[in-house]
Amino acid sequence: MRYLIIVGCGASKRPNRSRAVDLYTGPLFKSHLDLLASAGLAPTHILSALHGLISADTMIDPYERRLPTTKAGRAVWGELVLSHGAEHTGADVTWVVLAGGPYADPWRAQAEALGTRVLEPLRGLTQGTRRAVAKCCRGDKAAALAALGLVGQC
Repeated sequence: MRYLIIVGCGASKRPNRSRAVDLYTGPLFKSHLDLLASAGLAPTHILSALHGLISADTMIDPYERRLPTTKAGRAVWGELVLSHGAEHTGADVTWVVLAGGPYADPWRAQAEALGTRVLEPLRGLTQGTRRAVAKCCRGDKAAALAALGLVGQC
């Protein structure tokens, strides 16, 4: 089983060109990174409102873009995500997504139709609760893996 560890972008960013994983500076993004680090994991990809699905190591410039708000706009963005992630779909792949529903809803059904397993372990939790989960799991690999729904899988 291959895993893509995907974190949603954030509005707060560094002012200069950076690796995608280093560009975003908001508290929720940082909490997601902390939770992953506690589990001994690192993000492999970022869901970007501008770029779609990109490697965490991709160098990008700061930008101001929010996710589309119209149904048609969300569908186009979802297609962008899947086109960038096409090589990472199929029955042997699990996408672990740390992002709000609006980041996963536009592409989730299509990814699952391709056989890809999609886990959203924190789906439905408020931003404050997500940050609290990360804080509670800090330094506790077993708790972090459990919070991520990955006990016995990684």
